[in-house]
Amino acid sequence: MESSVRWSHRINLINESNELDDLSVGEYVKLLFRFAAEDAERNDHETERMWVLITDLDDDGYYVGTVENDPHHFDKLKCGDTISFHPLHVMAVLEEDA
Repeated sequence: MESSVRWSHRINLINESNELDDLSVGEYVKLLFRFAAEDAERNDHETERMWVLITDLDDDGYYVGTVENDPHHFDKLKCGDTISFHPLHVMAVLEEDA
């Protein structure tokens, strides 16, 4: 049986930093989270890719958004939490197909 549901979005990987200038409130972006100290040795299960819904842009040029899924390896961040992030943290954008 063929499904009548069609995926109506595509993931656009960010290739150029100028692509980050056009992000706006209401867009979903994929961020890479590292759950360890910046100077800590790299280990498995310290990073996860998660979707964030952009809800605002602050005065310093940072985005504000809500985490849209729960991490598997970190219990202090959960779906619905509000975070602030720099445009350079964005690795992909979810876009509607034309």
